[in-house]
Amino acid sequence: MVYPSISPGQRLTADLLTSMLPLAAVKTAATDRASITSTSPDPDLQLSLEASAVYLLRGLIIVSGPVAADLRCLVAGPAGSSGTWGMVAPGVASTTDPDQVRTRAFSLGSVSAYGLSTTSAYAWPLWAYISTVSAGTASFDWSQQTSSATAVSVAAGSHLLAHRIA
Repeated sequence: MVYPSISPGQRLTADLLTSMLPLAAVKTAATDRASITSTSPDPDLQLSLEASAVYLLRGLIIVSGPVAADLRCLVAGPAGSSGTWGMVAPGVASTTDPDQVRTRAFSLGSVSAYGLSTTSAYAWPLWAYISTVSAGTASFDWSQQTSSATAVSVAAGSHLLAHRIA
């Protein structure tokens, strides 16, 4: 699949060339959340998507926090969008062994929890397939899985890249 499709003789405009570039969102500073178990969009990890489009999203989430809190998260899309998402990270039950990862796929907007095994930072790859109906925002939403006064942090350097494919 090639997007955009360019016909012979078609004028190369700034809009056409721009449509070929990936969208990017990068955290320049950490966001900490303590005693919060309701997911909300990360203030930096958000992308504006077009209507009637298909995107492949890739990212890296750098996270740290207390073992008791863990990470609760999801990838959300614009209203009416559909797709799947996943992250390669340890499940909550495998917090004693951070090398035991899960790579399950979830429906766009479905919540999953991942285990933190120490207060060290982890870099977890993220992916999503998003098919939009209307224009809007795709975001990485997160909170603590279990409320803790010690914050879970998503660090600077975490990022999302979205490539439009249709």
